Amino acid sequence: MASKHPLTRRIAPPLMAAYQLSIGSLFLIAIAAGMAPPWISSLTGQSAAMLGYLSFVSAAAFSLWYLLVKYNPLTQMAVYRFLIPVCGTFLSAAILESESITGMTLFALALVSMGILLTSRSPEEELRRNESG
Repeated sequence: MASKHPLTRRIAPPLMAAYQLSIGSLFLIAIAAGMAPPWISSLTGQSAAMLGYLSFVSAAAFSLWYLLVKYNPLTQMAVYRFLIPVCGTFLSAAILESESITGMTLFALALVSMGILLTSRSPEEELRRNESG
């Protein structure tokens, strides 16, 4: 369903997401400043770089999502959002020393992947499978 608000019709979805993330982060920074006043003094170069990296990854993910939804049916794309924890698990294990992938983690990731495969099948594929089996 298309938005009826004139502003959202003029602004590209990735830019709208960038505005939303930026404005939301300003509110979160203000809340953090009120809750823990010395937070800015503990900001190191490494933590600032990590914050920048996470901001970039979030913005890139939203931009890719809007691009995919623009050219593909949303009903087919929505199931792939379940890949977020799968990718996050592998990325965390690759980057963070304290994270590791255990047998239970692999089992959970296999269940998520199986769910994605089962829900992404088209009705025609399911019908053919039932008729042949």
